Amino acid sequence: MRYNFGPVTTVISNSGWTPLGFPVASPALEEFGLKFTAGGAHISRTMMLTELESVLVTVPSGSSASDYRDAILARNALAKTTESTRQKSFRHLRELYALDESVPIFALLRKLNTVDPKSLPLLAGQVAWARDPLFRATTAPILDATEGARVDPAGLAQAVEAVFPNHYSGLSCNKIARNAASSWTQSGHLAGRANKTRSRVKPTPVAITLAMFLGQAAGFHGPAVFSNPWCRLLDLTADQARTRARDAHRAGLLNLRAVELQATLKLILEGEPPYDLFVRWKPLSQQAIGWQPDLNDGVRMNIRPFATADILRKRVKIKWDKDRGKEPQRDKAEYPRFWGWDEEKQDFAGVGSEPDGNRWNDCHYAGEFKQRARK
Repeated sequence: MRYNFGPVTTVISNSGWTPLGFPVASPALEEFGLKFTAGGAHISRTMMLTELESVLVTVPSGSSASDYRDAILARNALAKTTESTRQKSFRHLRELYALDESVPIFALLRKLNTVDPKSLPLLAGQVAWARDPLFRATTAPILDATEGARVDPAGLAQAVEAVFPNHYSGLSCNKIARNAASSWTQSGHLAGRANKTRSRVKPTPVAITLAMFLGQAAGFHGPAVFSNPWCRLLDLTADQARTRARDAHRAGLLNLRAVELQATLKLILEGEPPYDLFVRWKPLSQQAIGWQPDLNDGVRMNIRPFATADILRKRVKIKWDKDRGKEPQRDKAEYPRFWGWDEEKQDFAGVGSEPDGNRWNDCHYAGEFKQRARK
């Protein structure tokens, strides 16, 4: 496990995801700052955006957890009228955001808020969603609603009951729903006071940076990082998230090349065209499935997936077209590329009644096709 607050390269492994795409509980993710236990601040409060903003303005970056506590309890940074309300506000803010820069998820929020304070609603919404199971329970009615559609608090209450059956009374579910509706309004997902309607959020480079980091930390690797649940919270498809991530890359907020390199390496490991291994002199039944190189085949054969992906430090001057000479008679099922390959077709099975013997090197075969040849 490794935390990195520069380029988005952190990976914390996990064993799976819930239906919403939220990762299952693990000690590493809990240490990172995600919360999985039942309960949450939304039983009593909203995401407390105004209070969080006041704390971030009052307490300098780099402060200790006790500094945040003293600011709220001793110096009354939230201007609460009683000690009891100060205690409650501190407890709920700590539940939602940790208020401890040694907890990575809060440290990242703090750093990104310094870059763009206007993005705080989306930053806070993502962190609160990661730390409050009750808030998460109301997600489906929000994400499923089309822009402009009315979102009824009753639907949010039903969602809470569906996630936590027989855990909360009807009155409690309704209260959680009202608080969640207010939080979704604060984050920009809902608009209106009495009648809430769905609105699309407008992700900033800072917001997508947080989404990418949280997705990586939760175990969404390669192309999946662009469809992680925090990107979905920002109302982004995978393609839109990739585009927004490039904006963040250009702004110097994350190193998208690291993310894209990881995605490409995953494809090379899977070994599907065009990143498959192919060795001209081997029968189809002996061609590698996935990244299973044979060192005896030489660099020229084994380097092809990396050269195709253009991820080497220097481009290699190697051609994978046709070698000189002709192959002797070969079995069509095992050596189909010697039987009239057209220089384009993937999974070429051979044509004609006689081989032409051309020594093609740039053929591509899917793993399933190779697997059938082994039977």
